[in-house]
Amino acid sequence: MTALTEHGGAAALAEPPNANRMSLAELQQHLNLVQNIKDQLMKQDVHYGHIAGSQKPTLFKPGAEMLALAFRIADGYDIEDLSSHGHVRYRVICTGTHLATHEVLGVGMGEASSEEEFFAWRDASAREFDAAPEEDRRERQAWGDGGADVFVLQVRTNPADVANSILKVASKRAKTAMVLNVTASSDCFTQDLEDMPLARRSGQRRDAPEDKAPQKPAASAGRTQPGFCDQATFDRKKAGWRKAVESGKPPQDLITMIQTKEQLSDEQKREIQAWAPTGATTNEAA
Repeated sequence: MTALTEHGGAAALAEPPNANRMSLAELQQHLNLVQNIKDQLMKQDVHYGHIAGSQKPTLFKPGAEMLALAFRIADGYDIEDLSSHGHVRYRVICTGTHLATHEVLGVGMGEASSEEEFFAWRDASAREFDAAPEEDRRERQAWGDGGADVFVLQVRTNPADVANSILKVASKRAKTAMVLNVTASSDCFTQDLEDMPLARRSGQRRDAPEDKAPQKPAASAGRTQPGFCDQATFDRKKAGWRKAVESGKPPQDLITMIQTKEQLSDEQKREIQAWAPTGATTNEAA
């Protein structure tokens, strides 16, 4: 707050000697502490991570909790239920207060919904997939082990089954935003993982190139031979594999991809080859 004083016959704005603000030295000390916590105490992929496409590290929940502990910030939550029929949605405001003085330091807001891709779909077995209505199922192309592209069978999630998870995510987003605001650490970190584009946190490896098609893994010398795929496992996975062939993937390419992880019997290979559309070449060696 400022006071109006008279000096030399002219009005001037003067600040009281104990203005409630940080000096440059205190501000520098604060920023140094945030950086030291990151460099000396936090662990990559535990407290923060590097996500493709982001210039700054992404702050994870454990990292936000460490900063809150260091600066003695207590968190309180106001939850607004915005759910409607067949749809779960929460908006959360997290208020940070000082543990000793109970002074309000700042707030952060977070929201989560069952309509988000992360919550709307879940992986399904072939039996669940076949039993689901057409509008409640899909095949999602994703990155498999070694960079191979695979098709994942998915069905829509019942919103009630994930309501608690949705509330937790909204609360976590709110707390992360509050900690970043209160500690002024946005120059070191960006928002939590859930606020990154879906392709960077689901269906791709973190190091997968975003602008390139999935590549087959290169054979490595001395690689341990994968074990054989038992018939029960084959029967469970074959619906998704067959969809890939019917969508145009050559059977031999599919066999090669599968055998990077598990060996197929001759009978299983022949069954996959038989999925090829009539008249299509199988590329099988004579």
